[in-house]
Amino acid sequence: MLIAAESNPVVAEIADGAMLPMETFCLLPHAIRSIDGSMSGAVDAALEASGRRRRVALALPQFHAVALAVASGPYIAAVPLQFATAVRRDLKLRLFRPPLDVPVPDVRLYWHSRHEQDAVHRWMRGTIVNAVQDLGWPDMCPA
Repeated sequence: MLIAAESNPVVAEIADGAMLPMETFCLLPHAIRSIDGSMSGAVDAALEASGRRRRVALALPQFHAVALAVASGPYIAAVPLQFATAVRRDLKLRLFRPPLDVPVPDVRLYWHSRHEQDAVHRWMRGTIVNAVQDLGWPDMCPA
């Protein structure tokens, strides 16, 4: 799902939930979540297949930081639907469908082997898996 600030004039005339036109998608500056600081991701790979490029202007390590930047600036961002739905009202964001198919990433849990049999840790992992599944995320892959 794509997010943009309600105040972003470039998307003002586009209906909520509509597909963002490819030209607008490529024109606007993008904020991305990047845990390693790289300025590209799955969206860029999908765009390359169609011979297009986007302008990635900002990379941040968490989706919430990306959403805050979008809410207060000219950026758009591709984020998981579940996350976009959860923060849209508080951050005054609008949601749009991307003009291309973007693969859904795997969601994984990682933990140190010393915690494998720890009852509290097992409870926490189970709670996380259940919460993510309740959000409608695809199957979580434990590491």
